[in-house]
Amino acid sequence: MNLHLSKSNSKALSKYLIIFIMLTSASAVYSQIDSVIFDNNFKFKDGIYTSFEEVINNDPKIPNLILEKEIHPLCKKNILFYYDDLNNRQKYTDSVFAFAQNNVLYIKHRKEYSQLKIKGAISVFFKSQIIVDVKRGTNISEDTYILDLSTGKIAAVFSDLFEEIIKRDSVLYQDFITDSPESSLNFNKIKAYNMSFLFKYNAQNPVYIYRKD
Repeated sequence: MNLHLSKSNSKALSKYLIIFIMLTSASAVYSQIDSVIFDNNFKFKDGIYTSFEEVINNDPKIPNLILEKEIHPLCKKNILFYYDDLNNRQKYTDSVFAFAQNNVLYIKHRKEYSQLKIKGAISVFFKSQIIVDVKRGTNISEDTYILDLSTGKIAAVFSDLFEEIIKRDSVLYQDFITDSPESSLNFNKIKAYNMSFLFKYNAQNPVYIYRKD
């Protein structure tokens, strides 16, 4: 069955199509202005973030605070302090996922705060620990941790979580498992291998985060 539109109906249809295109274009432009790519140039809004959702929305529950961090002398637990409206120094005791100061984000993990060094779909922070060996002396070991920006999960770069994330890119995952080094190889070589795929994944799977002025 053939359908024929009258001139009036054709004009009306054209009008609706133009409006639809304009709305779609406006939405796309707004979306670009509203969010920016999450990379190492991204700046977080200062304040205390009580959840992962606040982080990905760049919306700290307690914004614009002057924060201080210190370590308890006995238990080595990090303690946050802030200054209230009357400039009184107060201890912060509620839940914390992260805090940002000078637009730099610090993730809380096992009672410690670490700066988010690499930003992307797989974000990275490092934790240092002192290892005392009677024969070799004192050494500082640096552990690499990842933050999955899709779920908020945190794990070591050698964990199953890392492979789970890489699997989301089927093409990249095939390269990952094909060229994967033997587990018996040097620890640093395996770490370098995983980090190389981390950068590839981030480059091929950009993430956008809400920008709050």
